[in-house]
Amino acid sequence: MTCPNAVTVMAVAATCRTRGRGKPPLLILNAMTSFEEYTDQYGCNFNKKLYEFAVSMMEGRGGEKITPMTKEQVSAFLRANGVTISRDMGYNAAYVHAMAKADYWGSSIKDDAHLALFVKDFLDDPDGTDTKAFDHFVVDCRAKGVPIFWDEMM
Repeated sequence: MTCPNAVTVMAVAATCRTRGRGKPPLLILNAMTSFEEYTDQYGCNFNKKLYEFAVSMMEGRGGEKITPMTKEQVSAFLRANGVTISRDMGYNAAYVHAMAKADYWGSSIKDDAHLALFVKDFLDDPDGTDTKAFDHFVVDCRAKGVPIFWDEMM
C-alpha cells in the first residue's frame, strides 16, 4: 500500500541517489522495507504496538504521562458520550483520544463530551483523509527526529 508519508521515506532514498551516493544507505533501505511491510499489513493506521509507542512519548500540559486506554475503552468512552465515528480503523481513535488528552485537555477541550467530539471531528473530517491520524504521528516523529522502527511495530 502506498501511503502519503511513504513518499517521505522514498524521498530520502532519492535524495541519497541524487547527491552522488549511489544507493541509499542500508538503514534507509531497511526502513523502507519495514515501512512497506507494516503498511501492507495494517494500511496507514495504528495497530496496538504503534499506538502504545506513540502514547509512551505523550505528556499532558502539566507534564503528566498519558496512560493508554484499550481500543475497547475508547469505544465505550465515545459511545457514553453519544459519538459514533465512521472513519475509524485499527487504533486510530485511541491515538487521537490520547493525543487530544495530551495536547488540548484543560485548554480548548474542557470535558469528556468535547474530547469525544474532537476525536470524531479529527477522524471524520470531510476534507481529511482516512490516514490523517497516522500521517499526523509520522510527520511529527520525522520533525522531532524520532525514529520509528517499523519492524518492531509489527
